[in-house]
Amino acid sequence: MAAKKERTSAIKNDSACDDRMCRLKELEIELTRLNADLDDEILEALKRYSDQLQDLQLQYNQNDSDLRHYLEAEQDRLFQFSKSIKMVFGELKRSEGTPSIVIDDPMKTVAALEKLGLNDAITVTRVPNKQVLKTFNDATLKKVFARREQSRSVNYKLRAEKLETKSAAA
Repeated sequence: MAAKKERTSAIKNDSACDDRMCRLKELEIELTRLNADLDDEILEALKRYSDQLQDLQLQYNQNDSDLRHYLEAEQDRLFQFSKSIKMVFGELKRSEGTPSIVIDDPMKTVAALEKLGLNDAITVTRVPNKQVLKTFNDATLKKVFARREQSRSVNYKLRAEKLETKSAAA
């Protein structure tokens, strides 16, 4: 197991730590303000163009639907001799994917396979049950090649009210 690489802190004492949290709160306030301004600008632009965008999207969707319907109806004729056709404004292609199996009710399918003696078409997934393993002691976990791991983290919470008192004092 690789040793954790130690990182030296740019903050050397509690006062510097507090100053850094103050700066973070100032930046957070500025980011929030700028994001709000950006959101307002985006809403204005959306209002200006929404009708035009909606109309163009409806036209696009209708044309796309018409084209797909035509291709579906005429595919045998269109692709009788080739898998693709070059046109002036694009290319028509037909591709066939590999067939996939769709199972509507897995339990019924397994029962039917067993009834027909087709057991080689059934797989059973065997994995350790972590809920049960949690009840084992550390010695038992070691015997079964598992271990208990505790996650730890440290965090901080910024307080805007203290920032305001610092600004007033300055």
